[in-house]
Amino acid sequence: MKKQIRFSKKAPKASGQASVKGLRQTLAQWERKRKLWKFYFYSFVVLPVFMIMLAVKVLRTYVRIKLQEIAITAEIER
Repeated sequence: MKKQIRFSKKAPKASGQASVKGLRQTLAQWERKRKLWKFYFYSFVVLPVFMIMLAVKVLRTYVRIKLQEIAITAEIER
């Protein structure tokens, strides 16, 4: 004789409960995707633009300082 395998008896879910669970899962997936896209946007758009702007500002400051040094040495030589 074969031994019968018993499955645990679960109460059937109402259709409303199943759809609510599905909606919660879908919303959680959308939230994860939104956070991932937000991370991508900041990593690949905002951060590089900020770094370029900062580099331009540093370069301008460096050039201004060098021009001031040249002007000061030119005045002294006169």
